[in-house]
Order: sequence, then C-alpha cells, then structure tokens
Amino acid sequence: MSTSKEKLLLFARSGFTSELARTAAGRSDVELVDLGRMYSGS
Repeated sequence: MSTSKEKLLLFARSGFTSELARTAAGRSDVELVDLGRMYSGS
C-alpha cells in the first residue's frame, strides 16, 4: 500500500478530452486543471 501524497498536475487552457477526464477521475494521483478551475478554484 502506497502512502505517497504526490500528484501529477496536468494543465490545459482548452480543457481535456472526455477519455482523459474519465481516466483521471478514477485515479487519486492525477489532477486536471483547466482555466475554469484555475480562476474559480475547486
């Protein structure tokens, strides 16, 4: 069992493909950050 709190942050100004968003949603070590998230938070 891994206890690492490291994350891979992926940034995009045009958003992400639905396939990538689905894949990232199933992983706790990946965060997708688009312009909306950068400016409004979450």
